[in-house]
Amino acid sequence: MPTYTPNLSPEQYLESERAAEFRHEYINGVMSAMAHESWNHAMISGDVLGSLGAQLRGRSCTVATSNFRLCVSRELYTYADVMVICGKPQLVDRHMDMVTDATLIVAVLSPSTETMMAASSSNSTQPQLPESGLPQELR
Repeated sequence: MPTYTPNLSPEQYLESERAAEFRHEYINGVMSAMAHESWNHAMISGDVLGSLGAQLRGRSCTVATSNFRLCVSRELYTYADVMVICGKPQLVDRHMDMVTDATLIVAVLSPSTETMMAASSSNSTQPQLPESGLPQELR
């Protein structure tokens, strides 16, 4: 199985990803297999998830795990290690397996993912905070 597939449309990526046994990211037309998590990565993600969940309890925000796909733009589909969604999630289509409105995106970096993210960040659309800064729920 190749680790990446170039020149795909977002629709081709989603069709392939929904049938895939393993998760892939989509960045600027290229579908890349995602690395498996190390023990440390899983522990850090779990700690962040638990901490955010406790802090947001009783507020209008929810915390989602890396099992849920995030559409940042038509050029970037990924799985955040942890994400916070405030208000009702904006689910993309009838599959209900992807959101577009993460308020906070957490990526736990390792040496390999940090290098990959640095290389891809110059070519991809980066999410931006609204001019007003963090929503009240996250302050």
